[in-house]
Amino acid sequence: MLKQLRQNEHSQLLTVLIFDQFEEFFFDHKDTASKREFYEFLRECVEIPYVKVILSLREDYISYLLELNRTTPLTNSPDGKIIASASVDKTVKLWRINGTLIQSQQKHKKRVFAVSFSPNAHGKTLASASMDGRVILWNFDLDDLLIRGCNWLRDYLKTNPNISEEDRHLCDGIGTQE
Repeated sequence: MLKQLRQNEHSQLLTVLIFDQFEEFFFDHKDTASKREFYEFLRECVEIPYVKVILSLREDYISYLLELNRTTPLTNSPDGKIIASASVDKTVKLWRINGTLIQSQQKHKKRVFAVSFSPNAHGKTLASASMDGRVILWNFDLDDLLIRGCNWLRDYLKTNPNISEEDRHLCDGIGTQE
Protein backbone atom coordinates (compact mmCIF):
# COMPACT_ATOMS: atom_id res chain seq x y z
CA MET A 1 0.00 0.00 0.00
CA LEU A 2 2.86 2.41 0.76
CA LYS A 3 4.21 1.80 -2.74
CA GLN A 4 0.86 2.89 -4.22
CA LEU A 5 0.72 5.94 -1.95
CA ARG A 6 4.19 7.00 -3.08
CA GLN A 7 3.14 6.55 -6.73
CA ASN A 8 0.13 8.79 -6.01
CA GLU A 9 2.52 11.34 -4.52
CA HIS A 10 4.66 11.39 -7.68
CA SER A 11 1.47 11.91 -9.71
CA GLN A 12 0.45 14.65 -7.25
CA LEU A 13 -2.75 12.78 -6.37
CA LEU A 14 -4.13 13.57 -2.95
CA THR A 15 -5.05 10.40 -1.07
CA VAL A 16 -7.17 10.48 2.08
CA LEU A 17 -7.09 7.44 4.37
CA ILE A 18 -10.05 7.36 6.76
CA PHE A 19 -10.06 4.97 9.69
CA ASP A 20 -13.60 5.12 11.08
CA GLN A 21 -14.36 3.64 14.52
CA PHE A 22 -10.62 3.45 15.14
CA GLU A 23 -11.22 2.38 18.75
CA GLU A 24 -11.91 -1.13 17.37
CA PHE A 25 -8.21 -1.30 16.49
CA PHE A 26 -7.42 -1.47 20.23
CA PHE A 27 -9.76 -4.45 20.66
CA ASP A 28 -8.38 -6.36 17.66
CA HIS A 29 -4.68 -5.67 18.35
CA LYS A 30 -3.86 -6.28 21.98
CA ASP A 31 -0.17 -7.09 21.57
CA THR A 32 2.36 -4.28 21.26
CA ALA A 33 4.11 -5.75 18.21
CA SER A 34 1.04 -5.66 15.95
CA LYS A 35 0.16 -2.15 17.16
CA ARG A 36 3.69 -0.92 16.52
CA GLU A 37 3.63 -2.25 12.95
CA PHE A 38 0.42 -0.34 12.21
CA TYR A 39 1.68 2.80 13.98
CA GLU A 40 4.79 2.67 11.83
CA PHE A 41 2.58 2.40 8.74
CA LEU A 42 0.60 5.47 9.90
CA ARG A 43 3.83 7.38 10.57
CA GLU A 44 5.08 6.66 7.05
CA CYS A 45 1.71 7.67 5.60
CA VAL A 46 1.66 11.09 7.30
CA GLU A 47 5.18 11.79 6.06
CA ILE A 48 4.00 11.54 2.44
CA PRO A 49 2.94 15.08 1.44
CA TYR A 50 -0.05 13.98 -0.67
CA VAL A 51 -1.50 11.64 1.97
CA LYS A 52 -3.92 12.76 4.68
CA VAL A 53 -4.86 10.38 7.50
CA ILE A 54 -8.12 10.76 9.41
CA LEU A 55 -8.68 8.74 12.57
CA SER A 56 -12.23 8.72 13.86
CA LEU A 57 -12.65 7.34 17.37
CA ARG A 58 -14.62 7.83 20.54
CA GLU A 59 -13.37 10.56 22.85
CA ASP A 60 -12.65 8.14 25.69
CA TYR A 61 -10.11 6.30 23.49
CA ILE A 62 -7.91 9.28 22.63
CA SER A 63 -5.67 8.49 25.60
CA TYR A 64 -4.88 5.12 23.98
CA LEU A 65 -3.03 7.02 21.28
CA LEU A 66 -0.46 8.08 23.89
CA GLU A 67 1.19 4.70 23.46
CA LEU A 68 2.18 5.98 20.01
CA ASN A 69 4.85 7.91 21.91
CA ARG A 70 7.39 5.21 21.07
CA THR A 71 6.99 5.55 17.30
CA THR A 72 5.45 8.97 16.68
CA PRO A 73 6.12 12.38 18.17
CA LEU A 74 3.46 12.64 20.93
CA THR A 75 3.91 13.33 24.61
CA ASN A 76 1.59 14.03 27.49
CA SER A 77 2.12 16.59 30.24
CA PRO A 78 3.10 15.36 33.69
CA ASP A 79 -0.41 16.10 34.99
CA GLY A 80 -1.91 14.10 32.09
CA LYS A 81 -4.18 16.95 30.96
CA ILE A 82 -2.35 18.04 27.80
CA ILE A 83 -0.96 16.18 24.80
CA ALA A 84 1.78 17.77 22.69
CA SER A 85 2.31 16.61 19.13
CA ALA A 86 5.01 17.24 16.56
CA SER A 87 4.29 17.20 12.88
CA VAL A 88 5.72 17.01 9.40
CA ASP A 89 4.02 20.37 8.74
CA LYS A 90 6.63 22.02 11.04
CA THR A 91 4.13 22.59 13.84
CA VAL A 92 3.97 21.82 17.54
CA LYS A 93 0.39 21.47 18.73
CA LEU A 94 -1.09 21.31 22.20
CA TRP A 95 -4.29 19.31 22.70
CA ARG A 96 -6.65 18.73 25.59
CA ILE A 97 -6.95 15.06 26.48
CA ASN A 98 -10.43 15.06 24.86
CA GLY A 99 -8.84 15.96 21.49
CA THR A 100 -9.61 19.70 21.45
CA LEU A 101 -6.80 21.77 19.93
CA ILE A 102 -5.49 24.35 22.42
CA GLN A 103 -2.68 25.92 20.42
CA SER A 104 -0.61 25.42 17.28
CA GLN A 105 2.86 26.91 16.84
CA GLN A 106 5.01 26.90 13.71
CA LYS A 107 8.49 28.10 14.66
CA HIS A 108 10.58 25.32 13.10
CA LYS A 109 11.73 25.45 9.49
CA LYS A 110 11.52 21.69 8.87
CA ARG A 111 9.66 18.62 10.13
CA VAL A 112 9.36 18.40 13.92
CA PHE A 113 10.32 14.88 15.01
CA ALA A 114 10.24 15.03 18.82
CA VAL A 115 8.43 16.77 21.67
CA SER A 116 8.85 16.29 25.41
CA PHE A 117 7.54 18.01 28.53
CA SER A 118 10.11 18.70 31.24
CA PRO A 119 9.28 16.72 34.38
CA ASN A 120 11.46 19.06 36.47
CA ALA A 121 9.49 22.18 35.50
CA HIS A 122 6.13 20.61 36.42
CA GLY A 123 5.19 20.46 32.74
CA LYS A 124 5.65 24.18 32.21
CA THR A 125 8.43 23.71 29.66
CA LEU A 126 8.12 21.77 26.42
CA ALA A 127 11.09 20.93 24.20
CA SER A 128 10.66 20.35 20.46
CA ALA A 129 13.31 19.17 18.01
CA SER A 130 13.20 19.31 14.24
CA MET A 131 15.07 18.33 11.12
CA ASP A 132 16.31 21.95 10.89
CA GLY A 133 18.73 21.03 13.70
CA ARG A 134 17.07 23.28 16.27
CA VAL A 135 15.63 22.51 19.67
CA ILE A 136 13.08 25.03 20.95
CA LEU A 137 12.13 25.31 24.60
CA TRP A 138 8.53 26.52 25.00
CA ASN A 139 7.83 28.29 28.29
CA PHE A 140 4.31 27.79 29.65
CA ASP A 141 5.03 29.21 33.12
CA LEU A 142 2.58 32.14 33.11
CA ASP A 143 4.13 33.78 36.20
CA ASP A 144 7.57 33.70 34.57
CA LEU A 145 6.15 35.07 31.30
CA LEU A 146 4.43 37.92 33.16
CA ILE A 147 7.69 38.84 34.93
CA ARG A 148 9.68 38.71 31.68
CA GLY A 149 7.03 40.74 29.85
CA CYS A 150 6.96 43.42 32.56
CA ASN A 151 10.75 43.61 32.69
CA TRP A 152 10.75 44.11 28.94
CA LEU A 153 7.93 46.73 28.97
CA ARG A 154 8.81 48.67 32.11
CA ASP A 155 10.88 51.44 30.42
CA TYR A 156 8.29 51.82 27.66
CA LEU A 157 5.48 52.24 30.19
CA LYS A 158 7.44 54.84 32.15
CA THR A 159 8.74 56.94 29.23
CA ASN A 160 6.12 56.83 26.45
CA PRO A 161 4.17 60.11 26.48
CA ASN A 162 1.10 58.43 24.97
CA ILE A 163 0.58 56.07 27.94
CA SER A 164 -2.02 57.06 30.55
CA GLU A 165 -0.90 57.57 34.13
CA GLU A 166 -2.90 54.52 35.21
CA ASP A 167 -1.25 52.29 32.56
CA ARG A 168 2.24 53.46 33.58
CA HIS A 169 1.82 51.36 36.74
CA LEU A 170 0.63 48.11 35.09
CA CYS A 171 3.84 46.30 36.01
CA ASP A 172 4.42 47.81 39.43
CA GLY A 173 5.15 45.05 41.90
CA ILE A 174 5.66 42.39 39.22
CA GLY A 175 9.13 40.91 39.03
CA THR A 176 12.31 42.84 39.56
CA GLN A 177 13.49 45.95 37.85
CA GLU A 178 16.69 45.29 35.95
